[in-house]
Amino acid sequence: MVVRYATSAHSVIPGLDDRGLLPPGRYRATTEEVETTFISAPAYGASTTRRVVWDDFLHLVELLRAKHVRLPAAFLGGSFTSSDVDPSDVDVTLLYDSSKIQSQALYAEILRITDDPKGNLGLQVDAFTIPWWPEGDDRMMRSAYLCDRGRWDDFWQRHVPKSERFPPQRAHAMPVRGYLEVLLDGYR
Repeated sequence: MVVRYATSAHSVIPGLDDRGLLPPGRYRATTEEVETTFISAPAYGASTTRRVVWDDFLHLVELLRAKHVRLPAAFLGGSFTSSDVDPSDVDVTLLYDSSKIQSQALYAEILRITDDPKGNLGLQVDAFTIPWWPEGDDRMMRSAYLCDRGRWDDFWQRHVPKSERFPPQRAHAMPVRGYLEVLLDGYR
C-alpha cells in the first residue's frame, strides 16, 4: 500500500481513477483538504447531500470533543470519497485516544454516540471506532489496536456494490480503492 503524508499546504489527495474511486492506499489529509476536494470542487457543485453529510460528520466529531474525547484522526471512505455526486452518508472509522479516558461511563458514552448516529442522532454518518493507546507496550501493540487498525485498513480498500455483496466472493477482498486518514486532533 502506498501511504502519502501531507508535507505542505498542498493536498495529497490524489485524483479519482476511471471508476470514480481513490486509487488504492491511505492518504492523509486535513478537514480543509477534504472540503476542497469533495465538497467545493466544481464536480460536486450540483450535490444536494455532500455539505449535509459532511456537516453531520463534523457534528459527530464535536459531540465527542464536548465529552473531552481526543480524536487523533478518522478514516473516511465509501461513496463520500468517490465521484458520486449525492452520497447518502459519510462512512468513517474514528480513532480516539483511550489513554485519556479514566471512566467506564465515558467509554459507554463514546459507544452511545458512535454506535448508530443515523438512528440515535439523525446524522447521516456510518461510524465505527478504534481505541488508540499511544503509551502501550509490545503486548498491547500486538493485540486489539493493531487488529482493529488492520481490519479497517483492509475494509476501506474494498469496493463491492451493495447488490453484489452476497454471497461473499474472493474478489470482494481485493484492495481496489483508497481512503483518507483525516487528521482531527492529531497524533500526540
